Amino acid sequence: GVIAGVNVYGSTASKVLSYAGGTIGASKIQGGGNLANSDWYYVYAYNNGGTIDFEISTTEPSGSRLVKNGDSTRVYLGCFPTTSAGAPIPLRKSGNRVVYRHSGSAVADTRVLNTSSATSNTAVDCAALVPPHSRLATIRAELVNTAGAINSGFIRTEGDSGADEITLSLPNVVAASTTLIFDIETDADQDVAYRVSNNSSAPTLTLWVAGFYE
Repeated sequence: GVIAGVNVYGSTASKVLSYAGGTIGASKIQGGGNLANSDWYYVYAYNNGGTIDFEISTTEPSGSRLVKNGDSTRVYLGCFPTTSAGAPIPLRKSGNRVVYRHSGSAVADTRVLNTSSATSNTAVDCAALVPPHSRLATIRAELVNTAGAINSGFIRTEGDSGADEITLSLPNVVAASTTLIFDIETDADQDVAYRVSNNSSAPTLTLWVAGFYE
C-alpha cells in the first residue's frame, strides 16, 4: 500500500522517502531465488540512490524492531510467513497489529491444533505463525462436545502455573460447539498450552492463529 513517508538511513544521513503503492515482488528477495517453504520473511525499505526500494530477507529486525539486524540502512516494515508450498500466507498489518486473512487461506495454513483432547496442560507450537520477535498472539479457538456432558476447554501461556486461564464452556448436548477469539501471551518459543475436561467423554479443541502484535 501507499507509504506517505519512511525515514530511511544512509551511511552518513537519513532521508524521508515516500511510496505510491504497488507489489513488492520476488525480485526483492535478498540473494535472489524464490521464497522458501515454511519460513519467516521480513520486509525492509532502504534508500537506493534517492529512491525508496525494498528488500525481502530472512534476517530478523534488531531488538528495537526499527531496522534490520546488522544493517541500519534497512528500515523494518513488517513480516510474513510462507506455507509448506512457499506461498505467503495472506495478512494485513495496521499499526503494530497483524491479522491473517482466513478466507484467503487454506484451513490448515493458520491452524496450530486440530481436534485434540489432552486432559493435562499440553504445549501448542505457534512459531510458524507468530514471529520470533513477538510474544502476543491472537488465537481463535473452537471446542466441540463428543458426548452429552458439560465440558470445558482451557488455554494459557505455556509454562504458567497460575489459577486463572482462558476458558470455553459447553452445555450437556452432543456435538455442541463454542468459539472464542482472544489475545494471549506466548512463552519465549511462541507456545501456548491447552487442556480439556473429561466428563463422560473429552471434547475436542481446535486452535488457529488469527494474528499477532509486533
